[in-house]
Amino acid sequence: DGRAVAAEIPLIVKFRLPLQRNAPAISWSDEKRERQRSEFNVALGILRRNGPAADRAIATVRELAKKKVPSALYLVGLWESGAIDGTAEIVPRNEKAGIAKIERAAKANYGPALYWVARRGLGKQADAGEEWDEMRQAAMLGSVEAQYVLGQSHERGAGTDRDAGRAENYYRLCASRGVALCQYRLGRMLFDTPHRSEADYEQAMAWFALAANQDIDGARTIYERERLHFTLPQETIIDKLKRQFVGKFD
Repeated sequence: DGRAVAAEIPLIVKFRLPLQRNAPAISWSDEKRERQRSEFNVALGILRRNGPAADRAIATVRELAKKKVPSALYLVGLWESGAIDGTAEIVPRNEKAGIAKIERAAKANYGPALYWVARRGLGKQADAGEEWDEMRQAAMLGSVEAQYVLGQSHERGAGTDRDAGRAENYYRLCASRGVALCQYRLGRMLFDTPHRSEADYEQAMAWFALAANQDIDGARTIYERERLHFTLPQETIIDKLKRQFVGKFD
């Protein structure tokens, strides 16, 4: 009778994981790959905390890079190329070798490495169709940096066609990963939509609130101004949306 009701339905979703072009089929449940991935993630966590086991973590990452693990190749490549400040004490500077490692990780379809290669290419060429293809592939493979760049590009029509729908989609991907600038830009697009719906307004406020929690001043200014006029139902929905969007970052 035109009323929304709660319902549960079974839903089957089929996934096709992207493989490197012309590469042989890969067993994604491969125990060795999973072990290497776990070793890298543990080492990366130690490095981020800069704890007493940092030297051992660096050695682990370098050993995994020797075994051609894409994530480790990328990180060691950043260290060697000097792309990260203050890494001269970690590994000797060797820009050529570092870039080669990053490019190898990109060829293995590692999202952050693909983004790095695409971004580097965009800085060198005026006609960069191939680089934008790489940027889109990086976004598809989980690079939040690529998602943000593509969101900006489609929002402004800079380098790609202007397309608000695509911009929102890319911003939503990185916003849901807790990237504050993506949350803010998505909120702005929803908030500034001509003839916006009530649902658009509530979503925009939820994204602004999340971005404000990460010290985005523009988001805080709008959210604090608008919240003075929230109705009780709006406030309830916005709080629910915040938890729904990215609960672990709330």
